[in-house]
Amino acid sequence: MKRILMFARPGGTLGFTFDQHVIGLNSDNEKRFYVEVAKNELTFEFLNTFDIFWFYAKAFHPSVYEQLYSHFGKTKKFIVGPNVLLDKPDIGISDAWDDWLVNKAKFHIQLDQVEFYNQHVKKFLPKEKLDLSTHLDKCMRLEIFDEDIKETDRDIDCLVYSKKRRYDTYFDDFRKNIILGLDERKINYKEITYGSYQKNEFLESLLRTKVMLNLSLDECPGILNYEAFYCNTHVIGSPHNTPSHYDTRLHVLDTDFMTEKYLVRKPEAASSYMEKLDWFFEHSGKENLNSPREFVLYHTSYQRYCDDVYQIIEKYCE
Repeated sequence: MKRILMFARPGGTLGFTFDQHVIGLNSDNEKRFYVEVAKNELTFEFLNTFDIFWFYAKAFHPSVYEQLYSHFGKTKKFIVGPNVLLDKPDIGISDAWDDWLVNKAKFHIQLDQVEFYNQHVKKFLPKEKLDLSTHLDKCMRLEIFDEDIKETDRDIDCLVYSKKRRYDTYFDDFRKNIILGLDERKINYKEITYGSYQKNEFLESLLRTKVMLNLSLDECPGILNYEAFYCNTHVIGSPHNTPSHYDTRLHVLDTDFMTEKYLVRKPEAASSYMEKLDWFFEHSGKENLNSPREFVLYHTSYQRYCDDVYQIIEKYCE
C-alpha cells in the first residue's frame, strides 16, 4: 500500500477536484492507497510514515516544499500537479513561481490533466525533467451521478457554451459567426456564457438539449464537458476544448493550431463547427453514436483513476 500525504488544497472548483482525488484513491477496490491531507502541525515522525508527498496545486510556499525535500528527497517520492504550472499558457514561465518549479525544484513526477497541455508544458521544462512529466485526467462524482437520467423532452436543439479566454483573439468573430449560422438554419438554440449562470440552470438546460457546442478555445479537460456527458448530452468541440471524448466523430478538426506560444484559433473555425453541427443533425438518428453518459461514468470513475495513478507511480517512482 502506498501512503500518500497531500498538500496544497486549492479553493473553488479545483478544491472540489482535490477532494475527489482524495476520496477516489481512498476508495480503491484493491486497497493500494492510503491518502491523508496534511494539517498545520506536522512532526518528523508523522511525515516519515508516508511514501509519497503530493503537492496538488499552486497553493503552497516553495520554502515548505524545499524544506521537506531537503529532509526526505532521498527516501520519499515527490509529485507535483496537476494544477501547479503556467497560469498564462500563452506566455509560459510568467512569474517567480513558474521559474522556481521549472528550473529549481526537484520532483519525481510532474502532472498535467490532459496530453496536449502536457506537451505544451514540456516546451518549458529542462531536458532532464522531460521524462518526469506526464498527464492524469481527473475523477469525479457529480451530484447527478446517482440520478436516473431519463430521456427527457429535449426541446433545445443546441446549447451554445460561450467562454472567451484572455488569449483567444478570434473569439468574438468566431462566436458571432456561430450565432449567425444557427439563425440562418433556424435552429432552436440557447446560449450560456461562462461566469454568468447558475449551476442548476446549466444542468437543467443540458437535460433539455440534443447537442452542445463548446466554443472555448481550450479546456483541460473541462468539468462542463463532463457535466454534459453526465446528462447524456452530445458535445461538439475540438480536441483541445473537449480532449476526453466519448465519440471522436463529434470532434471538429483543424480549427486551431499550436504555436511556440500556445493555441491560436483559425479564422474559418466557425464554418467547420457549423458543418459538424449539420452532420450531427443529419446523422444522429442514423449513426450509432456512443453514449456520453456511459463513457463518463467509467472515465471519471474512482477505479479508473486509481488504476491510472498506480500505473504512473509504478512507471516513474519504482
